[in-house]
Amino acid sequence: MDSGGNYIQLRMMPQKIIEQIKNEQVNSGSEKWTYRSSGNVLELLVLPQFIHNKKAFRCSVISAGQALAALKTHYNKAGTEIFIQTFPNIENPRVICSIRFDDIGYSKSQLAPEPVILEEKCTNIGEYLLKTAEQFQLSTQSAYLNSEALKLVNNETAFDHTYLLVSGLDNPFIWLNVGYWKEAVSQYMKLHESGKPFFLYHFSHHRDDFKKHTDLKNGTHLQGFVGY
Repeated sequence: MDSGGNYIQLRMMPQKIIEQIKNEQVNSGSEKWTYRSSGNVLELLVLPQFIHNKKAFRCSVISAGQALAALKTHYNKAGTEIFIQTFPNIENPRVICSIRFDDIGYSKSQLAPEPVILEEKCTNIGEYLLKTAEQFQLSTQSAYLNSEALKLVNNETAFDHTYLLVSGLDNPFIWLNVGYWKEAVSQYMKLHESGKPFFLYHFSHHRDDFKKHTDLKNGTHLQGFVGY
């Protein structure tokens, strides 16, 4: 199929693609957001019942951010650019993002950051985790996690390496970045470390309790952790 035919086909398929991505993220918060399509625009939205529940709202935004990064990667691989505006209406926080297939009314400052997927393998996974986190205004910190901390996230695996994902701010834009980071790390691990088990978690529950088992200081916000 020529590039023009491929572009038209992809414009007709966004709902099918986002539904497939959503289904692949079961148990990661995907049940807390939905999507709707109107003309040339696809929107990702927090379900109404979670708007005023901060923990559920955060979880839905992170999950939608990961789905958004996966969607953008899908179209990039097809050679098609899509345009994304995050939280386009401050008065309606339910709308996480608006996605369209032309750049009418969109400036570069409004576009979601490009997921970072390195084609070359880094010297070590820890290097990649930090480098990618910094792309999204996040950071990583090596940590020892005791069994009590791991029980909080229903995982008592004795990982060789554990890293905390942290940020200086804690708001919906940061939560979207956590989702972008999760997708970038997931894709990197599939590409370069497919035989290595790893656990990636963004704290849908027990974030404050988990933080008590770390040496993070006040003002540093815990966003997730990865173990491998």
